[in-house]
Amino acid sequence: YPQGQERIYINKCFDNLIYAIKEHLSIKSFEAFTDKRADEYIDLTEKGSVNKGVIVGKERKLKLAKIRAKAIRIKQKQLKIS
Repeated sequence: YPQGQERIYINKCFDNLIYAIKEHLSIKSFEAFTDKRADEYIDLTEKGSVNKGVIVGKERKLKLAKIRAKAIRIKQKQLKIS
């Protein structure tokens, strides 16, 4: 495993490689589309079923309910096919 100066040199080479690829392909650096904290998420399993979810705020409850309902329908279809 590279250590010390070798590791510094290899990391700099990778930085230069990534920079060159981004320049060649005109890829911009990542910029978040908002600086606001996300207040909800849905975690789906690999099979498409709902693993867990979190929501904060009354105005988002309907949206989350629709997403959950869709995930449940997908899971029910998968169970029928199996």
